[in-house]
Amino acid sequence: MTAGSLQRILEDALRQIKKVDADERASDAQGKDAFCLTEYFTEKELSKMPKLKDGRMRFHGGVWEIRYRRDGYDKTFSAKNQKDAVIKFRKFIQTIKHTAPPKRARKTFAAYAAYALELKRPLLKEESFTSYEKILKNYLVPAFGDKSVVSVKPADLQMVVNELYAEGKTRTILDVKTVASFIFGTAYRNEVVTRNVADFVEWPKHHRVNGCALTRSEEAELLRMIKGSYYELPIRFMLYSGCRRAELAMIYCDGVDEDANVIRIRCAKGKGILGDVVRELPLFPMLKVVVRALGPRRSAAGGLLFAGLSLSELTKFFHRLLPEHHLYELRHTFVSRAKECGVNPELVATWAGHDFEGLVCTGRRRGVITRQVYTHYSMEYQQSEASKIVYCLDN
Repeated sequence: MTAGSLQRILEDALRQIKKVDADERASDAQGKDAFCLTEYFTEKELSKMPKLKDGRMRFHGGVWEIRYRRDGYDKTFSAKNQKDAVIKFRKFIQTIKHTAPPKRARKTFAAYAAYALELKRPLLKEESFTSYEKILKNYLVPAFGDKSVVSVKPADLQMVVNELYAEGKTRTILDVKTVASFIFGTAYRNEVVTRNVADFVEWPKHHRVNGCALTRSEEAELLRMIKGSYYELPIRFMLYSGCRRAELAMIYCDGVDEDANVIRIRCAKGKGILGDVVRELPLFPMLKVVVRALGPRRSAAGGLLFAGLSLSELTKFFHRLLPEHHLYELRHTFVSRAKECGVNPELVATWAGHDFEGLVCTGRRRGVITRQVYTHYSMEYQQSEASKIVYCLDN
């Protein structure tokens, strides 16, 4: 290629760029101008028309376009020159002079909520999806499920909240807030409604009651009461592993490796597209005794370690034995005992699947990053710390 031909190519490219810039400037200038209907109709005539807004004009793709997206209409009028586009737009306005705009399809709250929930389903764990459905079915759909989603007012949702508050169900109100905010938020982001109704409701505060660990005497009494029962091994497993109730139902037989002295637990807090989050723990000395007692159940390779276990019945059984405690507090007990036995607190947080909140770092976030990103405990070190969790109970 000669220098002359290269120069011509560059000049052609430069002219093209200048032309595009000029077109864009023209488009921007025209885009700021709105068609004023009073140029075509009197104020009296306009008062008899549907509630119309001005059309918007732009130069795009080599043609002039006038877009009209109002009152149920979805129209575009285009032409190579501006005058023809204006003529088309004017004819359209004249045709709707004495007609009402088309009615939009009525979307009931129940129908839209089901649609929005299905959209979110791939990002939710199955337990969360079921929980959302339950809140919709029990509280929101009965209240205004048959109403159009656009006609639900903050006062309608406030009535649901007030009734639950009168019953003392502040924890349920939190769930209602989560689901309602999601449904109306989705509708708002997709321009189905003009605002998120949940943002205009007075939500009472829920004072979360933190659990507490069992005392050593309570732990000893619990073990005495469950000895030989159907729920003995599940309760002892939670007590000596710190796993959550939901995690207990997700432990597979092949997740227990006695040779490597480790156990893999699927985290109940795993998030949608991340899939299953699995934490690998050492087989703590007291947990190993429980695992060996589960030997017959582990014969079916690949099956669940506690197949057929009803978590709700387990919870009720535990509450009958210790009415002042909750099943979740077995997790508190494990964490407390591990620390009492001298295990590194940061490592205990890792075993529990918690974000570590830093010891001397300024600000919580920095502590979290230090643990999650930069800290990787070797299994040899974890095994060494795990061996400390052996203790005798007071009688």
